[in-house]
Parts: sequence; C-alpha cells; structure tokens
Amino acid sequence: MKKLSSFFTDRKIFLFLVGLGGIFFYPFFIFGKIPIPSDALVGLYYPFRDTLNTRYPNGYPYKNPLITDPVRQQYVWRELSVDAFRKGKLPLWNPYSFAGTPLLANFQSASFYPLNILFFIFSFPFAWGILVSLQPTLSLIFMYFYLRELKITKAASVVGSLAFSFSGFSISWLTWNTVGHTVLWLPLILLSGEKIIKNTSLKWSLVLLFSLCSSFFAGHLQTFFYIGVFSLIYFVAKLINGIRHPGFIYPENPYDVRKKLIVFFIFVILFTAITSVQWIPTLGFISQSARNADQANWQKEGWFVPPQNLLQFFAPDFFGNPATGNYYGVWNYGEFIGYIGMIPLFFALYAALKLKDKKSIFFVSIIMVSIVLITDNPVSEIPYRLNIPYIGTSQPTRLMSLIDFSLAVLASLGVDQLRSNTKQKRSVLFSIAIILMLLGIWTFSRNPVARNNLYLSIFLGLIIILTTQAYRIRPSKIVLPVYLLVTVFDLFRFGWKFTPFTSTDLLYPQSSLLSYLEDNSHNYRVMANDRRILPPNVSSHYKIQDVSGYDPLYLLSYNKFVSSWNSNSLNLKPSAFNRIVTPQNYESPVSDLLGIKYLLSLTPVQSLKWEYVMRDGETYLYQNKDVLPRAYLAQTVFQKETDQDVMREVLNNKNSDSAFSTENITLGSKSLTPSESAVIENYEENDIRIKVISGDTRMLVLTDPYYKTWKAFVDEKETQIFKVNFLFRGVVIPSGEHIIEFKNYLF
Repeated sequence: MKKLSSFFTDRKIFLFLVGLGGIFFYPFFIFGKIPIPSDALVGLYYPFRDTLNTRYPNGYPYKNPLITDPVRQQYVWRELSVDAFRKGKLPLWNPYSFAGTPLLANFQSASFYPLNILFFIFSFPFAWGILVSLQPTLSLIFMYFYLRELKITKAASVVGSLAFSFSGFSISWLTWNTVGHTVLWLPLILLSGEKIIKNTSLKWSLVLLFSLCSSFFAGHLQTFFYIGVFSLIYFVAKLINGIRHPGFIYPENPYDVRKKLIVFFIFVILFTAITSVQWIPTLGFISQSARNADQANWQKEGWFVPPQNLLQFFAPDFFGNPATGNYYGVWNYGEFIGYIGMIPLFFALYAALKLKDKKSIFFVSIIMVSIVLITDNPVSEIPYRLNIPYIGTSQPTRLMSLIDFSLAVLASLGVDQLRSNTKQKRSVLFSIAIILMLLGIWTFSRNPVARNNLYLSIFLGLIIILTTQAYRIRPSKIVLPVYLLVTVFDLFRFGWKFTPFTSTDLLYPQSSLLSYLEDNSHNYRVMANDRRILPPNVSSHYKIQDVSGYDPLYLLSYNKFVSSWNSNSLNLKPSAFNRIVTPQNYESPVSDLLGIKYLLSLTPVQSLKWEYVMRDGETYLYQNKDVLPRAYLAQTVFQKETDQDVMREVLNNKNSDSAFSTENITLGSKSLTPSESAVIENYEENDIRIKVISGDTRMLVLTDPYYKTWKAFVDEKETQIFKVNFLFRGVVIPSGEHIIEFKNYLF
C-alpha cells in the first residue's frame, strides 16, 4: 500500500501521464504509422486507387471513412504554410484550390501556431504525428495541474485529466490537428488565471498570454470562441465572488479586484495586438466569402445533437461506429460523441447531484447551458433565426468540448467526494440506477448493434457497483488504481477503435498520371469530371493548380462564377455547394478562359477539344486543345452596367482579345498584332512576374481571382488592379516593353 501511495507524487504522475500518451500512440512511435486517415484517401479516390489496384483489385481497405478532412484540408494547408515560411515568405495565397484562394486568412491553416516549430526540426509526416500525439499528452498534463490548483487530490486529478484528454470530443477531432490543439490550452489558461488571481506575477502572466495566443493560433476559430467566452465567464465569476466575499476564495491573500481588472485589460490589449496578424486577414476574408450563402441548413437533421444521441455519453457506440461500418444513427457521429468513460461519468454525475460546492454548481451550469445550446429548442435556434454573424453559420455541436471539460472536472470532484464520505449509500444506489437504466435500454432496443454495444457499459457499471460497495464497507487504496486502469482500458479501446494509424507509403502516393501533371501542367489548371477523382485541395500537395476546392471559407465571387459556369446559364444567386466546389462543365468556353489544360475522367471523353493523353489504371487524362493563356492582352474592355451583364458576356465570349468590366476603362484604338505578347516569366504563390510587349495601351488580364490584398506594379510603379471578367485581375499597360508584377501583402 505504501508503494501505491508513494506513486501519487507530482513528478511520477507527470511521467505517468507522458507515458500514457506514448502508449496510446504506440503505432506511431514504434511502427512509424502516422495518425492520419491516408488509408481513406487511397481507398476512396482515384488516381490513388489505381496505384494499388494490383494488390487490392477491390480497393484498399480503409478504417474510418468519416474523417477524410485531415488529408483533404488540414495537412495540405499546413504543408503550404510551412513551405512558405521555409522560403522566408508569408503563406498568404494558395493557387492550388478554387483557382486561387487566401491561405493565411484561412484560419484553419494555423500558419502562426507556435508548435509548428516541429515542422522545421523533423520531416513533415513525422512532425505531423508528433503534433497529433501532443494533443492528449499536453492536455493530460495541463488538466492535471489545473485540477491540483483547485485543491483536488492527485488521484482524482488523474481521473479528470484522463476523462478530458481522451474524451469523445478529443478523439473524434484528434487527426485534424487543429481543434484538439485549440482545446488543450484551456486548462493552462484557467490554471495561469488562478495563479494570477492569487498573486499577480510576470511568469504566470506570460503563461496566460502564451496559452491564449496558442489556442487562438491553433486553427479553429469557432472552438476558440467558445473557449474564450467560457474563460471570460470563469474569471468574471471569480472576480465577482471576490467582490462579494473579499478573502473568501483565498483568505490568506485577499486580492484587489481593481488591480486584477487592470491586468485583465492589459491582457486584452496585448492579445489583440499579437493576434492581429491572423484575425485582421481572417475577418477580411470572411467579409468576402460565401460562408453565409454556402452552409448546411440549420433546420436539417444533424445540425443539433439529436436527443437520442445523448445516450452516447453512456454508450459511445450505441448507434454503431463509422470505423466498424455499422453506424446507423443521424449523420454525423463525430459531432455528437461526448463520451468521457463510464467510470468518470459516474463520478461526474455523482458530484453533479450532490452540488456540494460552488465549483460543482459552476460546472453543472456550464453543462446544462451547453446541452440547451447543442440540442434543438427555441433557445438554441435564436442565433440562426436572427442570422447573427458567424454564430449563425456555426454548428453548435462543438460546444461538446466545454461539456466534456466540465464533466472531467466534476469527475475529479466526485472522486474526492466519494473518498471523503465512504459511509454514504447514495453512491451505490446511484450506480445501481445507472445499471437499471442501461438494462432497460438494452431490453427495449431491437437493434443488435445497440444491444451489443451496451454490454461493455453494463459491465463497467457492475465494476462501479462492486468496487464502490467494497470501498464503502472497507476503504482500500487499491480501489483508485483499479478505477484508473479500467478507465485507461475503456478510453483507449474507444480511441484506438476510431483513430486510424497509416503507413507513410499511403500519404499522397505518387502515380504516373500525377507525375505527368507535375511535369507538364506548369501554370495551367486541371479539373475532374467525377468527384471520385483527385479530391479538392489534394492537388496542393503536388503543386498542381485545380479549380475545385473544399473549405468553409472561399470567395463569394468564385461561388457565383462557378454557379453560372456549371449551369451554363446566368446564375449569380449564391449556390449551396456545401463548401465543396467541384466544377463539372468541361465543355464550356469558361474552362478555356480559366486556363484548364487537363481533364481527369473515369470514362472516355468524346469531344473535339479534349485530346487523349494517357490512362493510368481506371483514370483517363485529356488535354484541352482550346485552352487560353493564363495571362493575355485585351485590346478592348467593354463596360457593362452590372456584374450580371459582365457574367453574361463571359459565358458567351470565346475570344481572348477583349475583357468586360463594370468600370469605364479606356484603351488604345489600334488592333492587336502578332508581335504583342504577355509571357509569365515567374509564377509563385505570392509573386507573379509577367513580361509584356504591347503596341498600344492594353489591358493585361491575369486569370486569377481578384482579391484586395494583391497589388500590381508596372516597371516597379504601383498601378490599379481592375476586376474584369467578373472574377479576374486586370491592369492597364502602356505601349512598349514592360515588366508587370503582382504581389500579395498581409494587409
């Protein structure tokens, strides 16, 4: 028994928590498998399926089809950002998706996240794996020391840190490498705040500032918004309590509320200034994005957590699991799962029912408010009916992060409350009630998946009854280690079941078709006529420019442009692409104007303008014989009254010697001659150089999306960029030979 009690020292617990993180990620640290769903990439999409069709004629077996976003979004965006920083440049622009789109302003690129330093030390895949593994590891450590600051015992703090770090929310968003990193700083924010409230110090002030900025830069704005609001409420509650009861919280050191308020305002100013490099570009991007127009319908089933899915707090796979292919509930599993482990949940509910102190009341209140907001009811519908900016387009289920955090704190409080009062029968009766509830659900559930997935919860409930009763009769130090071991088993089993670990060979594999495009596409673009081919954003890894894209933030002008292009008719009403834009109309003249040189298809294409190039497995590649240059000279700019008139001309015009704009732009009267030219000499993400030879005043049209952060220079002298052809950039060029540069800036 002495060995067990001596184990619970902070230093040993620190090593124990780090070890737990290492054990969970043993496939990565021992076998070199990356925690990213690259198996779904090669199992679901071409031409990657073609690379493995000899060994896997029916397709590569993938573990979890639900979580493909990390390989379609987060990995490639972070890769582009790091690559730009390696070159000594800011990652401002991504020319490889949506025919060109902001990168740094896309909050999920996490360009300024401090832990990105790992990518400059290790290879990118290995650094990615380390970054994923740090999410539960750091949150274990931060949560433990925060709970200790609340005067919770060491063993109980370990239970709470386990429940938080391997909760359903943490596991479901683990491979994104953004959401989890945003959340993991919450315990450190609260810990440093508690320290400052006790005694203002420079050390903890810097820790608070660093943790706040790190959470912000981690790459998920909505989750940070929730964390920021929660932290504000937490500290305001502390200050109010200090005003009403001076010295009550810390009687040995009653604090001056006014002094704390001054410190708070200083933090706000510093935080705002430091993070301005991110929030200013992001707000600018949001203001010009299609976010309000292209969002899922909040009235659609699955926007809120269905009431029946609250059962997943007790049995995470009651409705099945996408990783085992038997999920039969409302889409999607990852948004609804809030499981923290059966044993921690028991203790959390025990503490919630007792409401022994103000901490319990506070965290129970947070849980209740959050549940109201994530489920469908008149209160939770208010932001969407009023169309409140940003909140009105955000799915509320991410509030599950605060629910799991609060449950984890309550679980720690519950452990201590049970240990301090071993004679109460309430704990046994409470656990029996939970078992009876689960047995009742099992009895009335007709679905075999639901019934099978209740067995483990019922078994764990029986363990709780037996150990709690034994502890009540004869308190023993062995009970808490048993609880810990069972909790580790429960949460690790759940986490391993959902999380894929894949070979680096599957991470954006090479194929003969992709190699051909890398060597020959240059500044031209590609498109696919089937969504099963080269999923949006993946081309970014290969530095191939694509017209498709997948992102909650993309330009509204591009949404309208593609809407008209896809339908081959004038349609400037924003379309609901559900954030995934995949143009299909390859026969339209618009595809020529956009510089789309290559088409990927799973079936033969019969067309006069598309010429067969090669076939790689089941994927065909065709070349556009009518493709227009990415930069050209227009001798005339026709002024139109509205954007609608401009788009009409773009759809019908097949000539590259004219342009259309709503502005009055006067050019020379001479006709274009063969000696005039516009040649792209250098094309980089943030810097484009074009050599122009013109016989008169012309309009240089660059078929990249117009965006306010770009500036143009003619022979190093800044000139105005006009929006032409509804989407593109245009610059007036005087007669003669000139060098035109387009440069992108942060603000």
